[in-house]
Amino acid sequence: MKNVKKLVIIGLCIAMLFTMAACNTKPETPAGSDTTNTKKQAETSKSNEADPIYIAVAAPMTGDSAEFGLGFKYTVQAVANDWNKNGGLLGRKIEVLSFDDKQMPEEAANVAQKIVSNDKIVAVIGHHASSCSMAAAPIYEEKDIVEISPSSSHIDYPKIGKNMFRVVPMAKLDAVSQVACAVNHFKSKKIGVFYENNDYSVGSVKNIESEIEKCPDVKLTIKEAVAPGSDDYSASVANFVASGVDTIIISGNYSVACPFVVQIRKALPNINLVGMGSVMTNDAIDIMGEYGEGLVLTVHWADYMKDEESIKFVDGYKAAEPNNKPPISESAMAYDAACVLFQAIKNAGSTDAAKIRDALHSIDYQGICGQIKFAEDGNLIRDSLHFAKIVNGKWESLEKTWN
Repeated sequence: MKNVKKLVIIGLCIAMLFTMAACNTKPETPAGSDTTNTKKQAETSKSNEADPIYIAVAAPMTGDSAEFGLGFKYTVQAVANDWNKNGGLLGRKIEVLSFDDKQMPEEAANVAQKIVSNDKIVAVIGHHASSCSMAAAPIYEEKDIVEISPSSSHIDYPKIGKNMFRVVPMAKLDAVSQVACAVNHFKSKKIGVFYENNDYSVGSVKNIESEIEKCPDVKLTIKEAVAPGSDDYSASVANFVASGVDTIIISGNYSVACPFVVQIRKALPNINLVGMGSVMTNDAIDIMGEYGEGLVLTVHWADYMKDEESIKFVDGYKAAEPNNKPPISESAMAYDAACVLFQAIKNAGSTDAAKIRDALHSIDYQGICGQIKFAEDGNLIRDSLHFAKIVNGKWESLEKTWN
């Protein structure tokens, strides 16, 4: 009997030991799980929600085209400042990071690589030149980052991928409008074209030729191309004088157009001149002086526009610009790009690229340059421009809009 009791006691002790061991044993971790990584992911998610939303601005910050890129930079910063004063975006501060592509396609590709290597950057506003946007776009597309360009109007740019958007109409609209101005405003019969020998301007000349062919009794008399960087146009001026043209359409930025206007007007004081919006810089009128009088530009915005949103844009820009300078015309396009991008992120409720794209495709936004709606391919749906003319040394509206 005693032996039985001893066995029972021993059995109970063994059972108690197993029970205690079971109580002190931690639950088994499922195969393949990593509690350390799970903890890190939770901490990262919490950190990401508190981090700023980083937006890249890619454009020329140095060189001959720096005024455009710096205009983009200060404009986007001004819009970010306004959002940050009002609680930020998705409850987070917006931080603007600027990158200098030097208006060179190969440098734009390098900049794009730098941007995509920073996984905190949510989207890109840029580039300025179509050639730069098109060099960078495949890199953004591969890494699934939205790029919204204020000014890249080349027809092929949005075709590069699903992440490409622009708030500027296709380049053809400039050509249509410039020819319309020459024919309807100046009553031209013999038109000449002066252009910088680059991809954008060569394409523009083709569009201009196509539009002139549609106009009865109007002839494209002469085309004169100049190499980028040159500023002596005496040979072209002599050819225009000999051709007998009554209007010259200029396809080139202010660095080309302004000295050409001075040189051609010295030879032909009464020649009609039509240019593009990138000529409207802060010092363009000073450079051209009396020779710029009567010059007409196709523009998306001008500083004589005094609606409430334009006033807000100018005031915000001057506050962000170190020397309190006013914005140029193309900065207004960057304003629209920043406003529509931030609104799309807000509408999406997320910084996820796919959700931002969906929000951009569904947006209908009134910008200072016009209504912003995107086609399925990322193109801007808009078919009108403004015309600005130098009158008594100041820009004035030639017409409210031309369709």
